[in-house]
Amino acid sequence: ELTNLKHAFFGDNRLSGSIPTQLAGAVALMQFEAYNNDFTGTIPDGLTDLPALKRLYIAGNMLTGMLPTTLGVSLKFLDVSDNALSGPLPTQLGNMNLGRAKEIDLS
Repeated sequence: ELTNLKHAFFGDNRLSGSIPTQLAGAVALMQFEAYNNDFTGTIPDGLTDLPALKRLYIAGNMLTGMLPTTLGVSLKFLDVSDNALSGPLPTQLGNMNLGRAKEIDLS
């Protein structure tokens, strides 16, 4: 179980495959950084719906599909740049407390 995991840092490695769906069980996760890897597939819905998640940094991968509609409103930092994401922005992005957001990069 990952229920007590608060920080997960996997940046600048050569990790490949999909982002593990088991992260959805990490209800205390505050930071997930897996930038500059070779992750493929879509962003798991359960990852963006974590109640404590403040920082999601998954730029520089080969992720495809749309941003999940479960995009959390508690995020203060969101960087999904340099992927192959497509489609409309989820309406939940407008529900983020943009006054508290520090950075949002969707390029």
